[in-house]
Amino acid sequence: MAVTDMFGQRMINRFGGTPTYLAPEIYNHEPSNCAVDFFALGIIAFEMMIGYHPFKAQTSRDLQYGICCTEPKFPTEFDEDAQDVIERLLCKRKSERQFLASRLRDHIFFRGIDWKEIETGKSTSPVLQYVRSPMPPTQTMRKSDLIPNDLKKLSRKEDQQFKDFSFVSKTWREMTK
Repeated sequence: MAVTDMFGQRMINRFGGTPTYLAPEIYNHEPSNCAVDFFALGIIAFEMMIGYHPFKAQTSRDLQYGICCTEPKFPTEFDEDAQDVIERLLCKRKSERQFLASRLRDHIFFRGIDWKEIETGKSTSPVLQYVRSPMPPTQTMRKSDLIPNDLKKLSRKEDQQFKDFSFVSKTWREMTK
């Protein structure tokens, strides 16, 4: 579950989440805000670009120490702009991390991205999916075919748990009508 409306100066005091993606302020039992999500995004970006966790550890104690007290080590041939983005997201100080992350769209790493097109859903993916055997033209796909079976079984009560989420994809909303 998520906490909504966590922008600005709103803070919460909760300890929870996946240990490998927690921000230092969570481990230190400090009030937190949306800056924890930027830290988790930095870990995910590091993993996607480099292939392993930035704070590799054998034990949970070592993981916590790495997240709170060490800086990630980047390969020497790693792209400087990508490294700068990840370093901003993995900044240990939450106020500085939030400030830096709020300006990421203007970072040179994201040059050429039309953020308005993305927000309005008009952009197309730069990754094209290879389809081995296309569906015959006589066969059409129903919207319900796109939704995994386990998600189709949500009761009204279960569905209500998600009513206050701050973002629901326009595509998902259309698929689940």
